[in-house]
Amino acid sequence: MVDGRMDGHYLDSVMKILFSIRNNARKSLTVIAKELGVDRRTVASIVKKMEDDNIVWGYNPIIDVTKLGYKYFTVLVRMKATINYDRLGKVLLDSMVDGFQKLNQSFYIVDSGYTHGVYDFYVRMVARRVVDVKKFMNQLIQDNDDFVDGFDILEEIITIRRCNLVNPELERLVHNIIDSK
Repeated sequence: MVDGRMDGHYLDSVMKILFSIRNNARKSLTVIAKELGVDRRTVASIVKKMEDDNIVWGYNPIIDVTKLGYKYFTVLVRMKATINYDRLGKVLLDSMVDGFQKLNQSFYIVDSGYTHGVYDFYVRMVARRVVDVKKFMNQLIQDNDDFVDGFDILEEIITIRRCNLVNPELERLVHNIIDSK
């Protein structure tokens, strides 16, 4: 890396490896090396560096939570115009990362982020019912009413793509919606 940027050859290797494992993170280093026409040790070294540099945060299974009786929800949060950014930082670190997981076992947070635009945060979560999401958000507002202005909840009806994979049941799900009309 030069000035925090990757040199062209290293970036090319990183992208080839990431492209190779995007649909199967369990793929062996040997298989990746054969696909790319390089030595296994080269792949192992690059993968280790990607992990050390937090380019790759981890390897997770892609779970169809609907088969477990859960749904995906995205909560879009608006903040008030006047914000204590020191306190906001504490809420982000304490609550968004750790605290919300402890509030309730009826849901869990999948993703969250600070954004730019009409909404300031998004929280993507899995829950059985929208009422669980509303309880979570009402608690968030009660605890942080000095900077939370409001929120909107979106319920995902069909997952089309997750983690770069097309839903293997997409065709069936789309036909179910068409047939129900």
